Amino acid sequence: MYFAKPKSDTNTIKYSLVYADPGTIVDSLSAHLRTRAESPEISVPMHSNSTDNNAVFFSGIHMDLLGRLAAPAHPGTSNPGKITTMAGGASLNSASVASLLGLKCTIIGMVGDDQAGAILADTLKHRAITNRLTICQGKNTGSYTSIIEPDGNLHIAIADLGLNEEMRTEWILENFHREISGADIWFVNSNLSADTLLNLTDKHLPQRPKILAAASISPSKSQKLAPSLANIDVLFTNITEASAMLNVITGKKYDAPQFSAASCIGQIRKLGVTRGSLSQGADFLWVWDKSGVYKFKPPSLDKIVDVTGAGDALAGTFLTGLANNMSIVEISPLAIAAAQMTITTLGPYNPDINIDELKSLAVHVKAPDIQ
Repeated sequence: MYFAKPKSDTNTIKYSLVYADPGTIVDSLSAHLRTRAESPEISVPMHSNSTDNNAVFFSGIHMDLLGRLAAPAHPGTSNPGKITTMAGGASLNSASVASLLGLKCTIIGMVGDDQAGAILADTLKHRAITNRLTICQGKNTGSYTSIIEPDGNLHIAIADLGLNEEMRTEWILENFHREISGADIWFVNSNLSADTLLNLTDKHLPQRPKILAAASISPSKSQKLAPSLANIDVLFTNITEASAMLNVITGKKYDAPQFSAASCIGQIRKLGVTRGSLSQGADFLWVWDKSGVYKFKPPSLDKIVDVTGAGDALAGTFLTGLANNMSIVEISPLAIAAAQMTITTLGPYNPDINIDELKSLAVHVKAPDIQ
C-alpha cells in the first residue's frame, strides 16, 4: 500500500507515493475482520513484488453501506430497516470473483487515510488480490450507500466516489508501470473520469494489454465511457447504461431507454467492441462476439436477497474465462450462475463461488437463442 502526500500546483493535485506495509496499518482490525462472513481467510500468500499478474483493475474499490428495508419504502418519512457495512466496488467485486476462480488480480486505486481504507487493504489481503492502493492523506475513502427493498431490488443509491476522479492516466503510468505492463487484461469502469478513460484506453498506448475490458456501472456514469467505446475490446453493460452511452454518441437526450437490446448491441459492435454482455435484469443476458449475438434466459430463482454485485460477478467470471481462452458463449452459463449465487446472499460478494459449484448450476441454463 502507498501513502499519497498531496502536492498542489496551480491547476491540479498531484500525489507523491511512500510505500507502507499494509500489515502495520490494519493489525488492530484483523481479528474483527476475520470474523466477517464477507472476508474469509484465504491461505494464498501475497507476492507484492510480482509482475506476472493476469489482470489489473482500476479504481472501483470503496465501502458499501447496504440499507435493507423491513417493508416497502415510504418516501418522505423514516423507514425501519437494517444497515450493513462491507467492502465493495465494481473492481473489488469483480476481482474477488475472478480470484476465487484462479485469476491473478491486482487493484490500483485510491483510498482515504481512514479506517475504511485500512479495511479495504485487509480485504484485498484475505481475498488474495495484489494491493496497489494509494492512501490520500486528508481524503475520505469512497462509499456507496444503497437502499434495498424487501424483494431484494434496489430502491435508490448514493455514490460518494469523487476520489476516483483524481486518478489520472499519467499518474497511473508513472507509478504502476510494472503492474500494468505485466498484465494480459485491464479492467476499467466509469467511476474514472472521462479523460482518464479516454487516455487509458488509447489503442496506441504502448502498455495496452491483450484484452481491455470496461464496465459501464450506471446510466449517469456510463456517459463518461461513451467517448471511449471504440477503444474497448470487451464491454459489460445493461440496457439502460447502453442506451445512455448511445444517446451521447448519437446526440439524443437521455430520458429512458431509446433502443432495443438488439439495436444497442448492433450499434456497439459497429463501434468496434468485439465482445461483451448486456443484461436485462432477470429476464435475459445478451452476449456477442465476432461470430454473432446470443440471448440467454437465466433460470428462475425462488428468492432474491440483494441484487448488488450481480453484474460484477458476471464480469469477474467472464474475465477469468477469457483469460483461459474460452469463448463468450461458453462462459455465459458460468457467469449467469455466478451472478445468481451473488444475488442469493446479502452484499455484493459471495465467498462460496467456486468453479465446481458454477458448473453444477450452469447445466440449468438453456442454450441461447441465436439472433
